[in-house]
Amino acid sequence: MEILDAVIAKDAVIAGIALVVGTFIGGIFTLRNNNKNIFVQTVTNERATWREKLREETAEFCKIGYALSCQDKKDNDVANEQQTLPMDIHRLRELGILIRLRMNPKADANKMNPKADATDSKVIEGTTQIVNQLSHSKNNHQEIERLLLVVEENVQKLLKEAWEISKKEAKTGKLAASKKKYWVSATLAKLWKNLIAERA
Repeated sequence: MEILDAVIAKDAVIAGIALVVGTFIGGIFTLRNNNKNIFVQTVTNERATWREKLREETAEFCKIGYALSCQDKKDNDVANEQQTLPMDIHRLRELGILIRLRMNPKADANKMNPKADATDSKVIEGTTQIVNQLSHSKNNHQEIERLLLVVEENVQKLLKEAWEISKKEAKTGKLAASKKKYWVSATLAKLWKNLIAERA
């Protein structure tokens, strides 16, 4: 009987230890999964903000750029309708900077996703050329309109790509490794905008 009691007590101790170890290991995995889910949710929310800001800034950039390029045409209905807009080259420059800050600055050097990087390069080059031409009174309306369309089309591609990545991440719960540039760029753009606001 004493042997049976000793065996039962020994089994109870082993079962208790196994239960504590199992609970500890389960707690570690639960904590890790919760932290991962919070991180993925945070990044996904930042990407949503990135998409929205890029959409708004690009729309305003194109609107002001087009209006400035039409400014000299007295018979142009679009320019006449937009005369209530502030024809401010400074705002166009600011928007160009904000848009470029949301892009990958090493677009040509990054070979992880050449298609997306080429898109980033086209947006960077297009916004720069538009601002430069309008700043130096090289108002070739057709060229500026062509560049505005290039910027618009490439931003649409980036927005679509970012949306697809966010959908995939939401479904899988895993971040896309090569697309970290979007939430980093969004943070840099916020910092730049705050800096501009402080100087004003």
